Amino acid sequence: MMDVDVDPQLQRLVAAHAPLFRGAHPEVPSDLAPGWYPLVDGLCSDIEAVLGDACAMFQVLQIKEKFGGLRVYYRLQCASDFPAGVGARVRDLVQQAEADSKGLCEQCGAPAKLRNREGWLVTLCEPHLAEWAADDGIQRQDVGLQGDAVPQPAVRGGHVLYLDFDGVLHPHDVDVEPRRGPYVNSPEGHAIFEHAELLSDLLEPYPHVRIVLSTGWVTRYRYSGAQRRLPPRLFARCVGATWHREMPLPAFEALSRGEQVRADVARRQPQAWLALDDHDEGWEDARGHSVVITDPIHGISSPAVLELLKVSLQRFALPFGPDVLGNCHSSERVGKRLKVHIHDDEAPELQVRSATSRRGKG
Repeated sequence: MMDVDVDPQLQRLVAAHAPLFRGAHPEVPSDLAPGWYPLVDGLCSDIEAVLGDACAMFQVLQIKEKFGGLRVYYRLQCASDFPAGVGARVRDLVQQAEADSKGLCEQCGAPAKLRNREGWLVTLCEPHLAEWAADDGIQRQDVGLQGDAVPQPAVRGGHVLYLDFDGVLHPHDVDVEPRRGPYVNSPEGHAIFEHAELLSDLLEPYPHVRIVLSTGWVTRYRYSGAQRRLPPRLFARCVGATWHREMPLPAFEALSRGEQVRADVARRQPQAWLALDDHDEGWEDARGHSVVITDPIHGISSPAVLELLKVSLQRFALPFGPDVLGNCHSSERVGKRLKVHIHDDEAPELQVRSATSRRGKG
């Protein structure tokens, strides 16, 4: 149930699409930008049109502003009798609405641009930009990386796992209080980093895999502060982050997670890489290949995500690189070895040592 302080216009929007807004979630924040109400209303209508009588299979988890743009988190349980492509169509609608929000003023819905407001990213039209500038006397500037010197990573090459925290190692809805620190706001019964040891166990066979932090925790706590919150086995694998304190923060946060990671890949030049993220913006051409999209509530512990992650790690983390597995047909554990069956009658069977053989960090 929403708080009584929620904008009545937002309450009416939710009531108009009650089949999509149900259960203990969503947490619809009262500060959802009013200029985006029509955008969200149209998105909900489009989703209802696609799903028809199956709207009960869809659930909005959260709608909010993040990095100056709209974010929509949802769950869709695709039934076996769903028409082909329904899930992809819904995902396309959500991604389009999120992209459109970056061109609409969050205050009035007029054409706008992404702006840096004293370190905070906002999407404002010229009149509202001038209004806010007059309010606090801050000189605004558009976001951009042009001409900015970007430091090179201290550790380059190797096999890199890009790791987000929220929605990956714990639910995505995380708040911070001065005395309490970061905590899972909703749903109840979850804890910060509750799946960190699970990831440690999954990485155990691959000691050469390094971790680069691709999480907003780095911009809040710096790299060292975010790293030391991880359990020892994950802590020891960390070699850096996608953001560095010498980078202009507003310009960095204007990028999607996929763009942030690709920029680091260009600088770090890893032999192979894999990303864990709970949102697919910026990953359209990499989903199922270089990125595993996690469940925003259950993170990597979701059974479907966990199975995909195991397969993805096996393909990406082999010391000789993922290209060798282009014709991989199947694989199996044989004692301390990983046996990979190549789909080629003339190719020899490959057996690769696992972590327990101490081959080295690569």
